[in-house]
Amino acid sequence: MERAKAFREIRPAASASRSSSSPSSASIIASNVQLPLPSVRRPVLAACQECRRRKKKCDAGRPKCTRCRDKSLGCSYEANPEETHKLAQKRKFTEAQQGLNAHKELYSALQSMSEGEAAGILRRIRQGASAEQLMTQIRDGDLLLQLALVPDARLRRYDFPFLSAMPAFLLTPDNALLRSRLYAATLSPAWSALTPSSPSVAAAVGSLSPEEGGSPAAEDLQSVYLKPFHAVEMIDPRFSKIEARRWTSVVSDDGLVQKLLGAYFLHSYLEVPPFQKDYFLDDMVAGSDELCSPVLVNAVLGLGACCCLEIEDRSHFWAPHTLLYRFTAEAKRLWEIECADPSLTTVQAGLLLTRLYNVSGLDKVGRLYLNHSIYLAEKMGLFEGPKDEDDQRTRKAKLFTAWAVYNFSTHCTFYLIQKPLVKKPPRIPLPDPEANPSWYGEIRIRYPASAETFPIYLGPWIKATFDLRALLNEVGPRIHEALASSSTVATLEEVKEFKDRLEKWHSRLPVCLSLDTVVFPHHIKLHLEYFTSASALHKSLLATMPPGDPLKPALRREVSIVEAHFETLLRLYYLRHSFDIADSWLMYFLIYLGNKACDQVKQSALAAAEASSSSSSSPDATGEQDVTAFNASRSTLVLCAKGLHDVGRSIHIAAIVGRALRGRMRQADVDLLSTHANLKELEVQDRIIRTQSVLSDFALPAIDTGADRERAVVGRWLERPGGGKSAGRLDSVG
Repeated sequence: MERAKAFREIRPAASASRSSSSPSSASIIASNVQLPLPSVRRPVLAACQECRRRKKKCDAGRPKCTRCRDKSLGCSYEANPEETHKLAQKRKFTEAQQGLNAHKELYSALQSMSEGEAAGILRRIRQGASAEQLMTQIRDGDLLLQLALVPDARLRRYDFPFLSAMPAFLLTPDNALLRSRLYAATLSPAWSALTPSSPSVAAAVGSLSPEEGGSPAAEDLQSVYLKPFHAVEMIDPRFSKIEARRWTSVVSDDGLVQKLLGAYFLHSYLEVPPFQKDYFLDDMVAGSDELCSPVLVNAVLGLGACCCLEIEDRSHFWAPHTLLYRFTAEAKRLWEIECADPSLTTVQAGLLLTRLYNVSGLDKVGRLYLNHSIYLAEKMGLFEGPKDEDDQRTRKAKLFTAWAVYNFSTHCTFYLIQKPLVKKPPRIPLPDPEANPSWYGEIRIRYPASAETFPIYLGPWIKATFDLRALLNEVGPRIHEALASSSTVATLEEVKEFKDRLEKWHSRLPVCLSLDTVVFPHHIKLHLEYFTSASALHKSLLATMPPGDPLKPALRREVSIVEAHFETLLRLYYLRHSFDIADSWLMYFLIYLGNKACDQVKQSALAAAEASSSSSSSPDATGEQDVTAFNASRSTLVLCAKGLHDVGRSIHIAAIVGRALRGRMRQADVDLLSTHANLKELEVQDRIIRTQSVLSDFALPAIDTGADRERAVVGRWLERPGGGKSAGRLDSVG
């Protein structure tokens, strides 16, 4: 038998006593724990389509795997990050089955509907609504339609998020808004005592002309103060005579065009009116190209699509199926054909195309259209006044367009903190709206369940707005330079003169626009613009005054009063009308107040953390005296962030600005926001922002950037670490 192979004898390990220099067992264990483990390949749930097709190993990196990135190949995934291919196929089958079921249900529902209801569903299909969305509305009831019909049968006012009461620091004797009709109607039970015979109510809402039925009933008068503006309907007999096919190839539904026109005139037109509306509608009905044209109509309808709350995905300018995209593309196509023609409609269409790009976060592109409109206006001599050979109608249209271009350029450059494009106003001043109301035109509205129509005082509002913009165009550059550099760009006497002129403008507003009777959104925003301008002017005056000036404390007190008026009025706007509206002007006020509230919350939280560093209390805890103010600031911050999200449903730039604000907020405040806003919608907005280009020069207001204005530009802000552009969730920086 062959001898077995000898093995080495097993010996015991050397003990610690054999050598004093030998490491202890504890140190050996510790050193073993610290040894790096061999890398383990992360399991890949689903490879990309390119690697699957070529049968290559894939690390499933997103948005591109390493192999596709290195070889510059297209990389796409059918499965979500947490899915295998089998689960993805199962999900797609389920979605397809649900879509098929929705189409079957929709077909069955159309068979049982009345002709009117079926026509409404067909109109929504043409607007881009999916079968699933339509069936949800059919099953649960069309909530948007209910809101448009009887919004206040169920709701008297909206409620603030987080804290339902008006902050105590705003309830001071020097706050004139606490004595306004709007405050009384919104927050005071004594409003029910007012009657239509009350002179204050009559002055606030006006009276109907004898041709329209005499004095309205009490409930009709109170509708103006008790119902939201988004529920109103614009009443104009010309709408029913408009033929869609005459002016646009995008849609042929006359009813849809009428709906979009009404939405435009009630919202976008009341930000920056580019033309005299009566001339536009008269020629649209008559089929005349003199003061109406296809390029102008398509641009108007594109903005109307943004403003129409019934349209799904109304802010998605990048999606070819949306009305916004289709009307914008058609307007752009026609503009490229006609832009060399120096006509009034071409000038006006350029302003509207600028608006379309501005609300989409592409104002750098929109600026090209604005520059060309100004060039055409100068070439036509609009700023110098109409020609002698022009008829009366043409003279009025030219003067209105000249002031519209001037107002629009000022609106853009002042709030983008840029130099004026048109330095001087038109040579011929605007007429008095009381003496010549037809020069401006009027818009009449009707509230749900009301038999009467009401004017919105279009003429006085246009005159007051254009006058304010002329003043801001003159003083704006000096204000911005003084605030940025804290230097004496303007003398103390000059700033005081500007301040006096601004206050004189505000004190001379007609009764229908006064702070005591203000109620309509465009009237409210006129005062909000005044308060932000007055605050900036006061702060520039403080920057101009020498150190130790005894007048500084009183001036700071004036600043706090102005800013209290601003916040009170913005809160009343929300309580009465909500922020779910297509309004880039409202967006500016929300980010202005939101940035201030964000800084106040951070400062309070930091002070509380320092004060409680020696104890175990929460960093958010403050002294008992400060907790009310801290919560009020958080309430304001959440209100503004939620408002930007609401406005962002209609205009993309508001979603971008809202993302920037959330990027500045503490995580605790972002979490609080998610309890008052739709978290899924916020995440969808963020994903869209990460995939779309931001070509905007909009500078976030109320942020201290010194002389470097570029640091506050929203596109650059989003690229900052934690700013939101590259974030994968609702990130925050604090």
